[in-house]
Amino acid sequence: MAGRYTLSMRDFDGDTRQVSYPTTSPAGDGTDYQAWVAGLLTFRDAMLAVSGGNLTVDSQVSNYIVNDSGSASAPSSQAHTRAVIEYKDTVTNKVFNDLDLPVPDLATGSFWTQEGSLTVMDFSDPVASTSKTEFQAHVLSPAGNPTQVLKIYIKE
Repeated sequence: MAGRYTLSMRDFDGDTRQVSYPTTSPAGDGTDYQAWVAGLLTFRDAMLAVSGGNLTVDSQVSNYIVNDSGSASAPSSQAHTRAVIEYKDTVTNKVFNDLDLPVPDLATGSFWTQEGSLTVMDFSDPVASTSKTEFQAHVLSPAGNPTQVLKIYIKE
């Protein structure tokens, strides 16, 4: 059984965007539940580090957190801008681009670079590297297998 982790973000204009990730799940007996939640919170913090939006809601199996602190502070933080996460299933090698980072932070951080016509996340940056590592540690493919992030790029 796979878990789910959901982030809702508010942009500068007050628009909200939500994304839900399939994740690993805690053991059936719950012995690793606290470690699982702690891992998802680390994943959340890594994703927030590369997002310019404000977190409004995050949720996982039985933990629901509401943090409505208003709109994002940067005008460049817009809900219509997507940071597409291109990843592959490490078992089947099938590539997916069905998940994204809501309200990516394009104004701050050194983790965005140009590759041809695409704006992509530079994984040599420590903040971007942590986001990639945490995604791979917690997000499963649609088939329930481990994932490997190939790139994260901006699509407006």
